[in-house]
Parts: sequence; structure tokens; C-alpha cells
Amino acid sequence: MRKPSVSVVIPAYNEAQRITFCLSSLKKQTLREPYELIVIDNNSTDDTVHIAKRFTKRVYVEHAPGAGNARNAGILHAQSDLIVFVDADCIVPTDYLKKIIHIFTKHTDISAVSGPYEYADSGKLFTWIWPNGNYFTSLFSLLRRMFGVQPIIGGNLAIRRSALHDVGGFEKTIQDVTHMDDLTLAIRLHHNHLRVFFDPSLKILSYLRVEERSLLKDIFSRTYRLFGRLTYYAVFHKIKN
Repeated sequence: MRKPSVSVVIPAYNEAQRITFCLSSLKKQTLREPYELIVIDNNSTDDTVHIAKRFTKRVYVEHAPGAGNARNAGILHAQSDLIVFVDADCIVPTDYLKKIIHIFTKHTDISAVSGPYEYADSGKLFTWIWPNGNYFTSLFSLLRRMFGVQPIIGGNLAIRRSALHDVGGFEKTIQDVTHMDDLTLAIRLHHNHLRVFFDPSLKILSYLRVEERSLLKDIFSRTYRLFGRLTYYAVFHKIKN
């Protein structure tokens, strides 16, 4: 059996309503090389596990709470040297994995590549101000120029196994998604002089879940933490979770 060219890790917590769309999109990839889908359930109380098993046999449970712990568990189960992380509420285009392989083939010196979200439920005002995922592209470009660190999106990320090994994987102590374990990973990559590429064309569909939390509050909270933690790193050269 051929070793998969890509291992796709999908961390999930109570995603019974959306994981079908995510896994369906990942099963329809145009990539000709073999790839594997690995779902890491993080203590769901709904039918997430049952639904995931319809699409892949590689379904595991990680009891330690938090997306970082689920992603780290996925790394342990992954067979490929290139690992892709996609959140369970995301939908990817059919050429998603093919495009990732092309990026790493073209840019052999990069350790990771990430792309933006385009939100399906953001509303007309948000879409008018930041169309086509431009919110992340504009903000991340500004932060990179200010602090030298390239932010990433953990739910739309491809990274070499060697880079994950060098930085110790994702932060295990972060359980709240608004505390951004992916920002900690981005700073660790920068701290270890590993190159990260943010590609605006590597766009996937996601959900803000505006019915669960305030859109403006969520944007403010994440932006505040981004600037705050990057400023701390720039001043003290220490990584604050």
C-alpha cells in the first residue's frame, strides 16, 4: 500500500450538523496521489463520530479538551510527512489538496502554508467590507509587516511534519478557540526561523456561527489577542499563550 502524499486531520467537537459537508468536500478532491482522512473527535456528545465513520475508518477520540490537543493526536495518527488541518465546519474546493501539493512543490523552502476563510454566514455588511475572505488577508498582511510573524489559520493549514516536530506541535494548554492555538504555533515557527507562506487563493468556506456568538465581539476579541500577543513577543521575545 502506497504511503499517502497528504494526511488530512479534521478535529471535531459536536459537529454533527456540518461535518458531512466537510468530509464530502474532502472526498471529492481531484488530487490523483493517495491521501488519508483522519477525524479526531474531541468528546462530542452528538452523532459526530457516527457520521464521520461513514466517510473514513480513521476516526479516533482525544479526551484532552481543546483543538490543539485534537490536532496533536491527529499528528500521531498521520502517515504522511505533509499534514493538512481542516476544521470540521469547513468546506474545501475540489482542487484544495492539489493546490497545496503544488505550493510545496513550487516553494520548497517553506515549512507551512495557510489560507483565509470565507464565511458563509457573515451577513451582507461583513461581506461588503471584506469580500472573499479579504479580512484575514488584509489583517495578516498588516501584522506580518508590523511584527515579522506570519499569522496562520489552524483550520486551513498545511505543514511539514518536520516543522511540527521542531516546534513541539500545537499548544496543549489552550482550550478556548478564541485564545488561538494557531497563533502560538505561528510564533513558534517564526521563533525557529521556519518560513510560513499565506496564500490568499487557498480559500475555504467556514462559519462564524453568528447564532452562537456576537460577530463584532468575536472579531474584536480575536484582533485584540492577535495584537496583544504579537506585541508581547516583539518586546520580550517570549511566547505568551
